[in-house]
Amino acid sequence: MRIGGLATGMDTQQIIDDLMRAERMPLDKLTQQRQTLEWKRDDYREMNRLLKKFDDFIFNNMFMRSTFMPKTVMSSDTSKVSATATASAGGTSYTITSVDRLATSASNISEAAISADENNKIDPSKSIWSQRDKFQNQITWQQDTQQDEINVSRDGNTFRLSKGAIDSTTLSTNDVISVTKPGVDGEPGEVANYNITYDRENIGDNEVFVNIDTGELIFGGDPLEKGSTIEANYDYNYLELGITDFEGEVVDFTFDGTQSLNQMLNRINNSSADVSAFYDEHNDKVVLNRTEAGVGASIEFVGENNFFRDVLNFDEVNENEGQNAKFTINGLETERSSNTFTIDGVTFTLKDTFENGSVTLNAVNETDKVVDSITEFVNQYNELILAINEKTREPRHRDYHPLSEEEKRAMSDREVELWEEKAQSGLLRNDPLLRNGLNQFRMDVYNTVSGEGINGDFNLLSKIGISPSSDYRQNGMLEIDENKLRSALEEDPDSVYQLFMANGNENSEKGIARRLRSTISSTIRSVESRAGNDSRGNHQFTIGREINSVEDRISNFERRLQQIEERYWNQFTAMERAMQRANAQADQLFSFMGNGMW
Repeated sequence: MRIGGLATGMDTQQIIDDLMRAERMPLDKLTQQRQTLEWKRDDYREMNRLLKKFDDFIFNNMFMRSTFMPKTVMSSDTSKVSATATASAGGTSYTITSVDRLATSASNISEAAISADENNKIDPSKSIWSQRDKFQNQITWQQDTQQDEINVSRDGNTFRLSKGAIDSTTLSTNDVISVTKPGVDGEPGEVANYNITYDRENIGDNEVFVNIDTGELIFGGDPLEKGSTIEANYDYNYLELGITDFEGEVVDFTFDGTQSLNQMLNRINNSSADVSAFYDEHNDKVVLNRTEAGVGASIEFVGENNFFRDVLNFDEVNENEGQNAKFTINGLETERSSNTFTIDGVTFTLKDTFENGSVTLNAVNETDKVVDSITEFVNQYNELILAINEKTREPRHRDYHPLSEEEKRAMSDREVELWEEKAQSGLLRNDPLLRNGLNQFRMDVYNTVSGEGINGDFNLLSKIGISPSSDYRQNGMLEIDENKLRSALEEDPDSVYQLFMANGNENSEKGIARRLRSTISSTIRSVESRAGNDSRGNHQFTIGREINSVEDRISNFERRLQQIEERYWNQFTAMERAMQRANAQADQLFSFMGNGMW
């Protein structure tokens, strides 16, 4: 804080503010210059955004043959046979005179209910070990001995063995689980034996509850100390199953008793066994289906004491074998493993069997869709040309400079908006990068496409009804004669496609769409070299380096202004001191004169 004018009565702060306002005028010019460069950069990037948008449209639409030759298939009876066609489909008609049978997949169903009591059926969401007594047929488990050594990493009472579905009768030789407590200097400490109990509600201090379904251990008494070691020997139960895939190869599965029936079936569904399976609670049966239709390997269950045969009541003898679809097309009796199949680019779907009558299918060009696609291409092109024309023709209002913060405070929001609209206008007027790109666009669409595969009757856009606008002020925009375009598409859609998409070593041999993408790419690179993009730092493009240079000059000037302001204050402070001394001397003189008169 500074206080001036005590001796002189002058408003020092206001005087210095007015002086600094004059000193700051070059700084305002630099700030305006920076703002103008930022506006210009943003205008360039907006042009690049429009170029990229048009480039994406060309790539996603005009590069696909299906855009120029979409096909639809007309069926005389879609309830029996339907079809779709790709762009490569020929114009052949197909007649299906009969469908003797549809393709089906192999399937099998449990021969009998799998639960022992229809009023107390198994719960497919719970572990099969916990449900083992509810199955109609006893599960034959496979067993393996497990030796667990659990390192206690925290104080606590609850832990879990690595395997579930424990055979409680052989959990441990002595029906105990031992815990070695941590000793001194890493040496083993005292060993405590915990007797096994299966009564969760009444666990004694030297007992451990064992959950035989999950392998959970809950120790009674004080929590086990961190660093203790739990040792347990036990037998765990599991199942090994095998199912053949569509090629007859065996796919093996291993399940332990903690997994539910639903989890088992889901694993099979997500495997390479080519089988889908589900449990139907109403009928209390499991259903298996091949995921592929047609004649193929049957569903076989591999291994003795197999869970599918013994518990889920499957019998391979009851399997409904898969069969091929059998039909007659254009007089040829044939078969397919699926009801959906493709012939010469046409994909047929058989929906029902029939013997009498026939279904006729014709693949025809969808000219309306092609006309719509090409019209959209022309509209997108015209929008881009219009945007570039408007930007390069904007009037430049040089009397409207970027506003300083002080100037904005003196104006309303609407006035600021209108002012800056004028100030931003014309920054890219007659810009050479954009005008060069615009000129190349016109050459790309107006020039002839030559080379192999080009039909001379369709080597110019004007020959298919697309020509420059008759209004010269539109400066390169296109207009469409829809009747002429439709006629060209009906006559030779492939030649129209080549007009847009032909490829060659020379630019003259490239189709219109390829030329435009090449020009767009080079224009975008040129603009990015000048104005960068969101991922580039200022030092990587021309305008950015100019902005950095201006910002350096602004920083240097601001330091200079601080020095000037300090100098002014020093000068006025010195003046105040001088005036104070003069006033003191005057007071002293007056005092002497007064004393002399008395």
